Amino acid sequence: MRNIEELVYALVTMIMAILQSALAAAMLGRFVWHLRLVQQGERKLVGIEAVLELFTVPLVYMVALGLAGELGLTGAAVPALTALVAYIGPNGFQALLEAYVRGRR
Repeated sequence: MRNIEELVYALVTMIMAILQSALAAAMLGRFVWHLRLVQQGERKLVGIEAVLELFTVPLVYMVALGLAGELGLTGAAVPALTALVAYIGPNGFQALLEAYVRGRR
């Protein structure tokens, strides 16, 4: 019985580590995107846009986790995909999805 408990504990610990690193990757992706726009002069470093990015992070996090689950990704691939989806953001993800759907017709 103890071996099963240890296995479950290890599995839960691994899942929590992946989720935490994926959330950090989502935050990093949106932060890099925000800094890119600041460097281009399209945004201020501190402003309402920076605050709105905080609300975008959970959205892209959930989308990326769903996509990773659908693709069957595990381990380090999950945070990598999360950072990519967070960087391109909702608008970039919609453009990629529309291009994919158009290409399938």
